[in-house]
Amino acid sequence: MVDTKSADIAPPLAMPLPPDRRGRREARVAWFSARAHNALRRPGRFGMVAGIVFMAALLTLIFVPRQAQRAFAALTPRADEWQDTTAVKAELASADAELARARQSLDAARVEALAPPRQEAPVAVLTADQRRQRDSLQAVIAVLQRELARVERSPLPASYRQLGELPELAGESRVRLLLDSLALVEREREEFAALGGVDPIYVSLTTRVNAIGRAIQGVASRRMTAATAALNALKPPPAPVVEVVERPQVDTVAPLERVAAAERAHDALVQRLENQRRVNAALAERAEAARSGASFVAPPAAVLGAALVVALVLGYLGVLIGELRTPLVADGAEIERETGYRTLAVIDSDSEASAERGRRLADELSPDVLDPINSAYQLLYLHISPTGASLPVVTITGAEPSIVARVAANLAAAAAAEARAVLLVDADLKNGSLAAALRVRPGPGVAELLRGEVDWAESIASSLFGREQVVDIIPAGARVRGFRPVADDAFRSDFQRVADRYDLTVVCSPLDRPGGAFTSPVPSADVILCAHAAVTRLADLHASVAGVREAGMRLQGIVLWS
Repeated sequence: MVDTKSADIAPPLAMPLPPDRRGRREARVAWFSARAHNALRRPGRFGMVAGIVFMAALLTLIFVPRQAQRAFAALTPRADEWQDTTAVKAELASADAELARARQSLDAARVEALAPPRQEAPVAVLTADQRRQRDSLQAVIAVLQRELARVERSPLPASYRQLGELPELAGESRVRLLLDSLALVEREREEFAALGGVDPIYVSLTTRVNAIGRAIQGVASRRMTAATAALNALKPPPAPVVEVVERPQVDTVAPLERVAAAERAHDALVQRLENQRRVNAALAERAEAARSGASFVAPPAAVLGAALVVALVLGYLGVLIGELRTPLVADGAEIERETGYRTLAVIDSDSEASAERGRRLADELSPDVLDPINSAYQLLYLHISPTGASLPVVTITGAEPSIVARVAANLAAAAAAEARAVLLVDADLKNGSLAAALRVRPGPGVAELLRGEVDWAESIASSLFGREQVVDIIPAGARVRGFRPVADDAFRSDFQRVADRYDLTVVCSPLDRPGGAFTSPVPSADVILCAHAAVTRLADLHASVAGVREAGMRLQGIVLWS
């Protein structure tokens, strides 16, 4: 177990993941979805399987149709198998005519049986006196309605006088008295009208005239009501009773039996004709299938398309079966489900952020592996950066040295962009991947420091990571056969002293093999593990996590290279 960078600064601790609350069914669906997604990420194996299947399917689609053409030619029906429907159609026409005649006779019998007796219903009419009385009453009502309407429109003494003088009201003694009173009151009112002005007696006489007029109007209304009641009371005498003679019953049994017999014969002929047509339709389909099959020649484009479709489907199934047998890492969510550690960043190798590098000359001169403006590296830097203190010593490890080197270099670049003093240590003594990626001298470096051949100041090189950003690098150095790189106490103390001068120390130390135990010649308390989507096996990832924990290191999280 190694010491932390400083005794008074606690290194960042890995945040625990919340418990997975999903059920077994949801977890299984997510696992199979990840396998299906990974199957699309293996173009090499997919292309190999699809190519083999494509050739086999193409040969099958070329040679199998020739055998099928011979089999189809034997399916052509013989001439004696066809059914002749001409005679049945003639019989069916005769049966239709007979059925129509039978139904007509049955309808005629039913109409005759249901017809009522032929007799004229008696009609009640008014007598001559009743008709004269009706016409007189209608004339009286019409005159009274017209005059009453005129009085309503123009309630004047002249209108009242004309209404009272109607012949229809001549027999009313009350009307004569009212007309005399109306004339007397009207003469008195004319005398006061000649005096001029508004006189109370004149107003009283006017009110009296209106009252007499309304009384005449009431008598006329009662006379019209009486005439209307008399008109409604006129009724014709009752009509004479006519004796109804019942018609003899009509027998419909014989026509009904004739219709039933005609329908049975018609149905039998229809069924016979349908059977013959069904047989002929089946023979026609067989003949068409034989003719189409014998003469069918698949277009070359269709053959190639079908072979391609089969190859794509079976190729994908083959890759999917391989993925199910040996599952690979799919995405960050699966890493968190399987290991219980957070996915600190997902780095897209095809990110478009590298297009910004051509804007400045300093970016063009910096190593190609650097992409400091990538948000994934910035997120990784922010995760390991404690608030208000210097950054710790962090080791980047993984099964692929090139990916480990790129992640370590870009993490250092992201810290340098934040004006941090950064030291980058290449602990990959076997490959020296970091020095090769950053185009710095391969040595002297960590190997010579472990052997005590050089001083720390002689091993530190510098590299330009931008316009004004310089990162110090300790390369891996030259490896000597038979020398086992083991860090002693003096090396640890010197490394701790050198690391204290920097804000961040990033150690690049790949695993010796996928899933192997974690060993690093450079001491560090915190580790970040790198995994490659669709390349790193889940079993190797579990073994690497277990190896880091067995080595007594703190696993901060996992970086996924997508």
